[in-house]
Amino acid sequence: MADVRAEYPSKHTVVESSAIQVDGHRIWKSYETLAVDGEDFSAIGEAFEQTGKVRHVSLGNGILSMMSQRELVDFAVEWIEKNRICSASFFDFPQQLRYTDDKDYAAYYL
Repeated sequence: MADVRAEYPSKHTVVESSAIQVDGHRIWKSYETLAVDGEDFSAIGEAFEQTGKVRHVSLGNGILSMMSQRELVDFAVEWIEKNRICSASFFDFPQQLRYTDDKDYAAYYL
């Protein structure tokens, strides 16, 4: 959710494809979606824990991390806008990836 709300330099969409059922038939459908790279997911979580807004509770043999989801998403939006920069990741080159609509597989053209 934070990726959708945040504005950052490398934000862009990509075309993805998946098999779906239409009228009882399996078809391959392409759609445009936000390119999400969770590379900084752990860093965002660690930074949020440092705010003191995470409560750890024991349950059975495990430990739960409890927090306000609204506060976490708001924090993540701010963190992304401040810290996420353009990186030379796979998702920064969507023009290199093309999908076919009529096949059961994605075709990659480099």
